[in-house]
Parts: sequence; C-alpha cells; structure tokens
Amino acid sequence: MPFINKNPLNYPVNAYNPIRTFQDDRAPTAADFRNFIVTDEWLDTSSNDFWKLSYKDSTQGIWSKMSGTSAAAETFIPDAGTSPVVPTATNQITIVGGNGIITTGGLNQWDTSMQSPFVGDFNFENNTAATALDLGIVNNDNDPASSSALNIDTQDAGGDAFIHFDVVGGTYDYSFGIDNSDGDRFKFNTGANPSAATDIFMVDSALTSFWHYSGQLYQSNDWAGGTVFTRIQNTDNSNTGSNACLEILPGGTSGGDPYIQWQVGAVTQQYSLGIDNSVAGDPLKLTDGDSPSLGTEYMLLDIPASRWEFPINIFLQEIANVGGAVSNFVSNTDNTDAASDAAFQALTGGLNGGDPFLHVEVDSVQEYSFGIDNSDSDILKLTDGASPSAGNVLFQITAAGAPSFPTAPLDVPSGGTGVATLTDHGVLVGSGTGAITPLAAATNGQLIIGSTGADPVLATLASADSSVTITNGAGTIDLSASAPGLSWALIAVNANIVAGNGYIANKAGVLTMTLPAASEVGEQFAITNFKQAVGWQIAQGANQYIRFGNQITTVGAGGSLDSVALGDTVYCICTETDLGWQVINSVGNITVT
Repeated sequence: MPFINKNPLNYPVNAYNPIRTFQDDRAPTAADFRNFIVTDEWLDTSSNDFWKLSYKDSTQGIWSKMSGTSAAAETFIPDAGTSPVVPTATNQITIVGGNGIITTGGLNQWDTSMQSPFVGDFNFENNTAATALDLGIVNNDNDPASSSALNIDTQDAGGDAFIHFDVVGGTYDYSFGIDNSDGDRFKFNTGANPSAATDIFMVDSALTSFWHYSGQLYQSNDWAGGTVFTRIQNTDNSNTGSNACLEILPGGTSGGDPYIQWQVGAVTQQYSLGIDNSVAGDPLKLTDGDSPSLGTEYMLLDIPASRWEFPINIFLQEIANVGGAVSNFVSNTDNTDAASDAAFQALTGGLNGGDPFLHVEVDSVQEYSFGIDNSDSDILKLTDGASPSAGNVLFQITAAGAPSFPTAPLDVPSGGTGVATLTDHGVLVGSGTGAITPLAAATNGQLIIGSTGADPVLATLASADSSVTITNGAGTIDLSASAPGLSWALIAVNANIVAGNGYIANKAGVLTMTLPAASEVGEQFAITNFKQAVGWQIAQGANQYIRFGNQITTVGAGGSLDSVALGDTVYCICTETDLGWQVINSVGNITVT
C-alpha cells in the first residue's frame, strides 16, 4: 500500500497531523479500514476519484468520495449553515468540521448523519427538479428497545420547540409544536412558530387529553367500500366515571347553534341535529337545513315542557329483529310517589280535527284501531279499520260511559253472555261456553227448581197432604203448618216414652219418663203437668241429650229435664237418631240438668 507525498486537498505541507494519501487502481471498500485512520485519503488511479475515510470501527470503514472525473461532484453541507461547498476546478474541496457532522458517500448518493450534540443550524437543500429531499431517522435493529426518535428540546425559559412547514412564496406557512409562552400548549397554527398567527388546534396541558380546534375540522377520504369515521373512545374499564363524549359548545346564549350536520353529495339531502339557540328554551331539533334554526323541523325536544314533538308526518320505528320484539317503552322508574305516572298521549287539534288512536296491523293481513272517533260524538271505539272512524265497530264506549259490542255480543269465554239481549226480569242460566239462556219472568211465589241434566224450571210450592198452607205474594211465600197430631193420655206410673204420644202427668209423686232408646229424626212427643205440684222428669239413657233453647242437658244418664210447677209443658222433636232431642215449644220454667 504505497502512500504518496502529495496533498490533493492542498493542506499546508507542514500542517499539524497532515492527511495521509493512499493510491490504488480501484475504489476503496468497507473492508479497507484496518491499516487506515480517519481522515486518510484514497486515490483511485483508474478513475482519478479521491475518497476520504470518514468513519471506522472494529468491523468496517466508511469512505466518502471527495472529487473525481467519473461522476458529478457531490454537494457538501459545511459548518454554521453557510452555503454549500462544491469541488474546485481541480476537483478539490475543503471540509471544515467540529459540529458533529459525519459524511458518507458513494456513487450518485450522499448520506449525512449527526453525532450528539449537534451545534448550529442544519439545512437540507435540493435544487434538482422532480426529486424529493428526505430526512430519515432509521434504526435498523429489530430489538423492541431499538427506537428512532427526533427530539426537539428547548429550555423552560427559552423559546418554542416545534417543526415549521413552508412553501417558499406560498400564501401560508404552518408550525407544529409547543408554545412556551402560552402554558406549554401543544399547537398547530398558521405562523412561523407555535406562538405566532392563528391557532388551528391545540392540546391544553391544564385539561388532561383535551384537544381544542379553532375553525373547522375536516375528515375526508376517498375510500371505496370502506367507512370514514371518527372514534371517541375511553378504554378504561375500571371506573364508572370513565366516559367518552363529543362535546359541542357555542360561545353562549347569544351565539350560534351547537349541532351535527349530515349531508349526501352536493346537498342531495342534508339534516342538522342540535340546539336551536335562536328559540326560547333552546330546544333540541332535527331539521333538513344547514343548522337547527333552518329548514323543516322533523323532531323537537322541549325540555321546559318535558315533551318530544314530531311536527311532520309519522314517527317510524322499523327494525328487523329476528326472533325478538321491537318495543317502545314509556317508563317512569320512580317508585316513591303515587303521582309518578307514565302515559302515552295521542292528541288531535280539537273538535274539528281528526281521530286520536292507536293502530296495530299485521302487514296486509289484519288491522285494528283503538281510539276516539271524532266524527261520531267522540265515542271510544275498537274497529277493524285504519282508524276509529273506519271499519266495523267491535267495541265502543260512549262519552257517557256506556260500553257495547255493536257487531256481535261478547262470547262467554271472553267474559260476555253470548246474547245481544236478555229477558226482562228473567234469570240467567249458564250453558258452559255457549250463550247464556234467560229464563222467563217468574210469577208471584215461583221458585227455580233444579232438573237433573237439564236447565232448571220455574215452579210454585205445593202441599201434597194439605198440611201446609202456602200463600204466594209479590216476592214472598207464606207457609203455615200445624204440628202433626199426638196421642194424649193420662199417666200415673213411670215409663219409657214412645214417639208420637203426648203424656199428661197424674202421679202423686214425680212422674219419670225416659227417652226412647231408638228414635228417628222428626219423631215427636210431649209431656205436661196436669195436677201434681211435684210434676214430671224426662230421664236420659247413655249418650242421650236434650237441647232446651241455648241450654243442653248433661249427656247420658245423669242429664234430665224437670218441671217445677203445675202446667209446665214441653214439646220435643228428635234431631239426632237415637240420641238427640230438642224442645221446640214449652210452657213454664223448666229445670235443665
């Protein structure tokens, strides 16, 4: 490797650390670094190109072509941002360093990188037509921690840290960065720096993650088959206060309308939804105009009046919910006040207006309407037509409150009678799910008498043996019956009672008469004290008893009825087979034991 004693860059011969020059009939490669030091030069004698070793490490060297005849001279960026330096007529160039610039080159290219720190301004310029001038910050390492960054820093009391965009000779220039004079807000504006001219948008560091836009914000994209959208998302899922909100605010009550506008093409159709600030109460409106205060109103929310209004046409809720219901709820969730109602109201303009009603329909199959027929004395009607004034009237209630089923009577399974009229004063007889059968009007004293397996009939009472006298009146029946005759006889000795007999006690002492051991319900006997002051006693057998008014004798042989004076009389009837008797008529004070 011969080194020559000439200095192609015209450094003084006796200069400190003179640059060494090597020559060969080829250009240097990255592998030519081991016996070289940075600033060594290489002369390619095959092309008369000069190269300079700009950088080396333990694996490679970087040679920069300085001048030559085989390719156009490269443009170099000198210190302190002065004009670019080009080779001289003898293909010589002088590089003045010290600010950290490292230049590397090859055929038809020149790459510049910077060591840290870099001092002074750094300019890239390109005067070649139809070519782009790019600044790349590339880290080719594939480790997750191998980052690439462009850091723009100023001091707290210093100026703005920003990027400036400018089309030379153009109307506008833009800056993007931190306005150090305005609370360190991050801004994008139309000026030479973030603190100049008009702010387009900014992030207010005092309002965490809030963007502020000045003027209009456009999001436009020609995306065939795709959706252009703006998403406002709060990804936190740990706190119920982590909201996401699009907030639209005008200057105040004397300002404009806050709203959202939708538009198809060149105003083929447009709608605006927002607050009409020009109307008292600031109602929320949906219109087909440029703002909520313009165009035709389709929907209005009047907060002071607590109501929604739909000024035009019909409110449609159409959803294809396969296997589910499409519902409209009117719900008041308060459960603390009896006046917390929920209501669906249908109102028309007045007596000369249309019908307020609810219409239900299975499309093109069956329809019903329920509401007020304003053309027929405001009768509430259920019809099978498109309104209460159309179709057949299935049910109606007059303004006076009288309900009726004009088309057909309500059948029994539905809670009706199944008949249109009923017999005056007649009694109704059921027929299962069939129509009710009215009986004829009953005459005085007639009763409904059952008939097995058939409807009951009306009939009057009769006494087969004429023992009962029946007198029929309007709503009354008078029955008069006498007790059946008993066989009476004087008795002076104790004996067992035989039903159907009447006993006249005539014993010098107490006459004891014992209840019959066997008796049937309805059998009777009587006993009276004829002339003996001591009178009579009715004795009982086992488990037998006698009821006298609200008293009852002791059950069994220890119980009895006793007379206490002349004329004491009891009339008894069997009320429980073999055991129980009851006094149905008596004279005197009877002792119940």
